[in-house]
Amino acid sequence: MRGFEKFLALWVALCMGAGLLLSQTVPSVSEAINALQVHGVSIAIGICLFLMMYPAMLNLQWAELRKLRQNPKAILLTLFSNWILAPLVAVGLAPPQVLGRVGAASRIMAS
Repeated sequence: MRGFEKFLALWVALCMGAGLLLSQTVPSVSEAINALQVHGVSIAIGICLFLMMYPAMLNLQWAELRKLRQNPKAILLTLFSNWILAPLVAVGLAPPQVLGRVGAASRIMAS
């Protein structure tokens, strides 16, 4: 395992700290990044997500993907947990977070 992969959690923590420090010391940077949106979707987050997922996509084993046709339980479970279970959990966790905050629930509903 290379150094980057071995200390990935440390790199993530350092980058998060650097981002927080930068946004507090130079607010115009965070304002400029927030301004880069298309229909409410952050371009910066989209680019970073692509860069995060691209190496994993390069390592796809097409032969393994073909095996999913014979035994689709794993992919069906993943789809169920990501598209059905996770949204229901989010809906269940939202009310305790917005109770007592005037207007928070209406802002969530409007978005």
